[in-house]
Amino acid sequence: MADAILVLNAGSSSVKFSLYANENDGARARLRGQIEGLYTAPKFSASDVQGALLHRRDWEASTTLGHEGAIDVSSTSCNTS
Repeated sequence: MADAILVLNAGSSSVKFSLYANENDGARARLRGQIEGLYTAPKFSASDVQGALLHRRDWEASTTLGHEGAIDVSSTSCNTS
């Protein structure tokens, strides 16, 4: 298993993240993304270091992904691309 560092920046309605892998010449960024609008219109996106979108998920505007919603997102309507 490769060594890695996960960096999280949590705000009141969003969480941003970056993943760095330890390589021979130092840490290299591998992945970044965010979860935003947790209490309004939730959106998740993840991109590689070149900015290519790897995954995006948008929930309906009335969806709340607070503590309870984060536990069971399987019953939440969403659009996945």
